[in-house]
Amino acid sequence: MKEILFFVMCFSALIFMIQRLVRVKASRRFQSIDAIVPAFNEGPCLEQALINLLRNRYIRRVICVNDGSTDQTAQIMDALAKRSHRLVVVHQQNTGKGGAVMHGLQYATAPYVFLTDADTYVPSRSDGIGYLLAEIERGADAAIGSRYVPGGSIPHWPWYRRAVSKWGNRYAMLVLGMPLRDMTSGYRAFRTDALKAADYEQARSKGYGFQIELCYRLWQYSDRIAQVPIAFTDRVRGRSKMSLSVGAEELGLVTWWAIHDRVLKGRWRR
Repeated sequence: MKEILFFVMCFSALIFMIQRLVRVKASRRFQSIDAIVPAFNEGPCLEQALINLLRNRYIRRVICVNDGSTDQTAQIMDALAKRSHRLVVVHQQNTGKGGAVMHGLQYATAPYVFLTDADTYVPSRSDGIGYLLAEIERGADAAIGSRYVPGGSIPHWPWYRRAVSKWGNRYAMLVLGMPLRDMTSGYRAFRTDALKAADYEQARSKGYGFQIELCYRLWQYSDRIAQVPIAFTDRVRGRSKMSLSVGAEELGLVTWWAIHDRVLKGRWRR
């Protein structure tokens, strides 16, 4: 028994050492990426989220789109823009998360874009974005920070919320024929030219389903999408916009895309 235990420990240590040796190093291409942040009634958490992004060494500019907020979001954005010329503020009527992201992408000038949410914690001194960028430098058109690949986690979510998110993503994987395990992630980087080539502006979903549709459109254009494990930290201020109606909307969209594209048109990809 002791010999077996010793062998298992040695084998585990060997695997760990190999993983450390082959792990992709974070990119050193600083200030090369524009961050797009849609915001709807994110007053309690927005200022710190934007400050963290502006302090992150990978970010060239932060483009924040106020999607018709009715709280203090607009005032917070405008005040912070006066303190930093690298913050681009965009105000619009409410069109949904997808509409806000598409509007923000029109202002992107960097070769890469980082799409995130106002409630997603992006540490100012972290190399997390650098690991996404490193995958793109190796040839990927996009890198998705995934909670559901080995090494990914959601430490603060209750089991039922984790189950709904995980199995919802698995359903999308199955019916759309994509190997991406976390299509609703709010931590993702893209080549700007790849998004344009995938016709992101033609997206039909303007709400939260836009996150899945963006992955789906890019997957039809290119299979070079990397998945990088992340530990997702839930918001500590404000209220989540996710609800049963939002989940039902995403489920309905995914089912329709599968029927329309894979059954009626008989195609998987371009």
